[in-house]
Amino acid sequence: MRWLKVAWVVGLFLAGLPSSAAEDPWVASDALGERVGALRIVISDVFDTSRPDEAHWVARTANFLHITTRESIIRHALLFKMGDAANAAAIHETERLLRALPWVQDASIEYVPAGPGAAQAVVRVHDGWSLKASLKFNYAGGQAEWRIRVHEVNLLGFGKELLLS
Repeated sequence: MRWLKVAWVVGLFLAGLPSSAAEDPWVASDALGERVGALRIVISDVFDTSRPDEAHWVARTANFLHITTRESIIRHALLFKMGDAANAAAIHETERLLRALPWVQDASIEYVPAGPGAAQAVVRVHDGWSLKASLKFNYAGGQAEWRIRVHEVNLLGFGKELLLS
């Protein structure tokens, strides 16, 4: 019964907020003064083999060879931590910064209610393929020139770059 009253009060509160706050749970959480009570990081592989169009041996092999980004690297990139006040601007900026990393395909931070005055932030990061290789061959003036280049932007999942040429 108590939760019903709380839900009713929150509903009345949200009705008085601008439409963006009613649509974005982080804006509403920020307005209510909630805190980030829990933080969970979920990092997915390059290919989602549960999807029929990605369920083939090449995708499974690539996922096996790819080293997933370490949770500590993602946690270090966050602009907030557990116990901080839920700040919608910091949450959305963190999403943008995570998506800007060269080895990340997509990133989002999901709002999950975690009791009165608290919210759980579920950080979802979709890893991207981070190894790029190229081979060049040039023959001009009777001379052959070879060039092999390997560029890894997420070395061993630590977010470090390695370029061999």
